[in-house]
Amino acid sequence: MAAPGHFLFNGDADGILAQHIWELQGHRPLSRITGLKRDIELLQRLPSDAEGDVHVFDISLKKNHEALRTLLTKPDIHVTWFDHHEPGAPLDHPRLTRHIHESANTCTGIIVNAYLKHRFPLWAAAAAFGDNLPEAARALVANERLSQTQIQALEELGFLLNYNAYGESEADVHTPAVQVAELLSPFTDPFEFLAATDLIPQLREQFQHDKLQALGSQPALDSKHAVAYVLPGERWARRYASSWANTLAQEQPQRAQAMCMGNQDGTYMVSIRSPRAWGDKGPSAAVLASEFPTGGGRRLAAGINRLPADRLETFLKRFAEYYRKI
Repeated sequence: MAAPGHFLFNGDADGILAQHIWELQGHRPLSRITGLKRDIELLQRLPSDAEGDVHVFDISLKKNHEALRTLLTKPDIHVTWFDHHEPGAPLDHPRLTRHIHESANTCTGIIVNAYLKHRFPLWAAAAAFGDNLPEAARALVANERLSQTQIQALEELGFLLNYNAYGESEADVHTPAVQVAELLSPFTDPFEFLAATDLIPQLREQFQHDKLQALGSQPALDSKHAVAYVLPGERWARRYASSWANTLAQEQPQRAQAMCMGNQDGTYMVSIRSPRAWGDKGPSAAVLASEFPTGGGRRLAAGINRLPADRLETFLKRFAEYYRKI
C-alpha cells in the first residue's frame, strides 16, 4: 500500500476515473480537491499546511505553473502529474514526476492505466468514452470478452459522468464531482458500481430532460466547415451543450462545432470541438480558445469560460475563419 496523498483532479469523467484508477492501485487519498469541468487552477486550493504527496489528474500544468513552483519549495512534497493538455513552458524539478501526453487519441485515464501496466482497462475505457474517444475506448476492451450491452454501459457511464461536470456553479449539476468520486471509491468493477447505485439512471433522466429543451435550436453559424449555436443562459443549456457538441463531433467529423451558453453574469461559456477527422494534424481548438481571455484546452476540445457578450460576434467570425482554412 502506497503512502496516502492529496488527489487533485478535473471534475469530468476523465479526471474522476483517472484518480479512481490510481486509488485502485493502492494510493489512498488524504483529501480530494476538484470542481466543475472548467475548474482547473486547483493547486491554489491545496491548504498551505498540507503534508504528504500530491497526485494531479487531468489538470493543465500550464494553468497551475506558479502554484506548482510555490508548492515545490516545500521539501517534503512530491508531485505526480498525469495529464493530456498542453503543459506550457518546461518545468523540471527532482520532486515533480510528469506523465503528460498530448496526443489527440489519449486521455488521462488511458495514461494512468498504461502507467499501471494496463491493469484497469474497463475504467480507462469509461474515461475515454467520457472524453469523446470511442475508438480508443473500444480498443482498450477489445480483448476483455465483454458483451455489446456491457460496452454500451461503459460508454453511458463515461458519457453521463462527463455531462455531470458541466455548469457555471455546483447549483447547475446533479452531483458534485467529489461526491461522485466518493461513490466510486469502494468499487473495483464498474459493473458492480452500476448495479449498486442509482446515479447513472438519475443522470440519464436529467440528460434526456435537458436534451428536450434544446430541440428546435437553430445554429447561429452553419457552413461546410463549422457550426455554432448560441444558447440561453439557463441551467439546462450549461449542462447539456458540451455533451451535445461531443455528439455532433462524432456525427460530423469533418466539421468544427461551437456551443455558446449564457452565464449568469451576462458572459458566455463556450465549448469548441475541432474536426475529429483531422486528429493530431488539424487545427487546434486550444489555440483558438487561447486567443480569448479565460480560454484553453486541448487539440480536439477546448473552451472559453467567460467570453464577454460584446465579443460574441467577434468569436463567431473568428471561429468560422479559423476552420475555413481546412
